[in-house]
Amino acid sequence: MIIMKTTRIIYLTLEHPEEHSSLHTPYSGHSSVRKRDEALKELDDRLSKALWFTPDKQFFLAPLDPGSGKTSFLCDYIRKKKSEGHSRKEGILLCFSTKVEIEKFITASGLDEADYAVQTSDHIINGRGLGYHAANDAWVLLTTHQMVRYHAGTSFEKAEKFYFNGKPRRLRIWDEALDMAEPISIRLDDIGALYGPLRLHHEKFVATLEAHIPSSAIAIVGGTATIPSTLIVPSKSEAEAVFGKGDARIDLLVKLDRLKGQELDIGEDKRLGKALVGHIHELPDDFAPVFILDGSGRLKHSYRLHEAYRKNLWRLTPYQHDYSNLTVRHWKRASGKTTMLDPSQRREIVEAAAAQINSDEDEWLVITHKDDDGKRGYSLQDEIKDLVNFGKRRVRFIHWGIHKATNEYADIKKVMVIGLWRYPESVYRATYRAATGTSANLAAPVALDALRRSETQEHLLQAVSRSNVRNADADGKCGVAEVYIIAPAVVLNDAMLMETFPGCSITPWAPIAKALSKQAAQVLEEIKRQLDGGTSSIAKKSVRDALGIKASALSRHLREKPVQDALLEHGIRPRGKKFEISTHPREPLE
Repeated sequence: MIIMKTTRIIYLTLEHPEEHSSLHTPYSGHSSVRKRDEALKELDDRLSKALWFTPDKQFFLAPLDPGSGKTSFLCDYIRKKKSEGHSRKEGILLCFSTKVEIEKFITASGLDEADYAVQTSDHIINGRGLGYHAANDAWVLLTTHQMVRYHAGTSFEKAEKFYFNGKPRRLRIWDEALDMAEPISIRLDDIGALYGPLRLHHEKFVATLEAHIPSSAIAIVGGTATIPSTLIVPSKSEAEAVFGKGDARIDLLVKLDRLKGQELDIGEDKRLGKALVGHIHELPDDFAPVFILDGSGRLKHSYRLHEAYRKNLWRLTPYQHDYSNLTVRHWKRASGKTTMLDPSQRREIVEAAAAQINSDEDEWLVITHKDDDGKRGYSLQDEIKDLVNFGKRRVRFIHWGIHKATNEYADIKKVMVIGLWRYPESVYRATYRAATGTSANLAAPVALDALRRSETQEHLLQAVSRSNVRNADADGKCGVAEVYIIAPAVVLNDAMLMETFPGCSITPWAPIAKALSKQAAQVLEEIKRQLDGGTSSIAKKSVRDALGIKASALSRHLREKPVQDALLEHGIRPRGKKFEISTHPREPLE
C-alpha cells in the first residue's frame, strides 16, 4: 500500500517569515555597506573575540565580494595569531570546498609543517603538515566541506576527528557558500527504472519501494512520501553486479539509502517529470559558532531563509565592490541547452558571439554550459573557435560548474557569457528545505521566486569575477571590464544585473536586429500587454479579438522568424490555443 500525504497550502504572512518585504530587499546599495578595510577589520575583531571568548551559537556570515582579499586576509590572520602565541591555546578549523583550495591555502599562508594537519579523503594530501593521524596536535586543521558533513553526525562537539588537544576547536571558518544541508532531488522515473533489473535478486527492496514510493503516474505534486528507515538497499558490489561499474543507478541507490526515514516532498520539473525532494548531511546546530566567508553572500536568498526560519544566522556588515568600471551588454535571447539543440538557433548565437570577439584583438573569457564530450552532438567551444580570427589562443573557456575559485583569468577584460546556470525546479525546492528545515510544499511563491533569482545572480557574479572585474583598487572600484551576456529577459533582467553588479553600466546588445512588420509588432505588443497582468497564459483568441485579425493571420505571424525571436526574448511560448510565459524556465544542468 502506497503511503502518500497531501498538504493543504495556506499562505499567512505571520506563518511565513520569508513573505516579509524586508527579507527581499537587496543587501547592495544599503547605507550600512562598508569599505573593504572596515569590513575586514570587523571580521578580524569578531574572529579574535571568538578565540578568546565563547561566542554566541550563531552562523556568522561575512559577505565579501570576490576579489575582496579574503584569502589574503585569512593567511595574514593565521600568521598574526601565531605570532601572538595562540598556536598552543585554542584550535582553528578551516573548511574549504575542494582539496585544490586547501593546497592553495597551504602555499599562500606559509604555515610551518608543525602548525597544521589535513583531513580529506585523499591520503596523499593528508600527509601534509603533521599528518592525518596527528591532527589532534595541529593548531590549524584544514578539511573539506564534505568531510565536516560526513563526520559531524548529530553533534559536532562530539566529533573527535576535528579536536585539538582533546577538545572541539573554538574558531571555525567556512570558506565560500554554506548550506545547512545538501539539497537532493530524485526523479520518480529514475526510481522506477531500478525495478526491472533488481527485482530478480532484490525482490524485497523493490517491493518495499513500490509500496511506499508512488509512481510518476499517480504521485500527487504537493504531497509527501517516506522511504522506510528499515529499507535494505543493495550494497555497491551487489549493484555493480547488476548494473556494471560506473552506472548512474548505483549513485541513485546511495541517495536512497541516505534518505531513509525522511519525509520527502513530491515536486515536479516541467520537462523532467515528478521528483522526490529532500536533503542529506544536515549540519548540526552545535557546528556553530562558525564564520562563513562567502563571496556571493550578499546575494544568496538561502541565507535569508536560514536567518528567518532557523534564527541562528548573524550577518556581518557586507562589503561589495563599486562596479562602475564594468559595462554589461545584454542580448535578451534564449540561450539554454534546449535552444542550443536547434542547429539554426545555435549557429545564430555562435556567429554573433564570434563576430563580437573578432571585432577586436583582445583576450576573451567565454563562459558556456559544459560540452558533455559531444553527447549532445555538438561542441559549442569548437564551433566558436572555428570562427575566431587572430589566433584561437586568445579565447579562453570555462564552463558552468567550474566557474568559481580560480584567479587564472584575472587579467582578462572581455567576457562572453552564453546561457546561465540554472537548476531543475526540484533542486530549488530542495534548497528551500535545506535552508529552512521545513517542507517546500509550504513555501510562499515569493520565497521560491527570490531563491531562483538569487541563485542565478550568485553564479553570474562568481563567473564574471574570474576576470579583471575582481581586481578592485584601493577605493573598492572593480577592474575595468566588458561583459556580453546572452540570456532571455525572463531569466535575467536589468534590475537583477544592477543588484548583482551595483553601479555598473547596462546597455542592450542586439547583434542580430530583425525588424518586425507593423502588424507583427502590434501582435507582439498585444501579447505582452495581456500577459503583463500577472497571468501565466492567455488564449490566442483573445489576442485575435483585440486586434481584429483572423486566425490565419496570427498563425502567419507566428511562423515569422523575427516574431519567434521576439517571443523567445520575452520568455513567451505559443502552446496549442494559448500563449504561455514562464517566470522561471527550468533547464536541467549537469
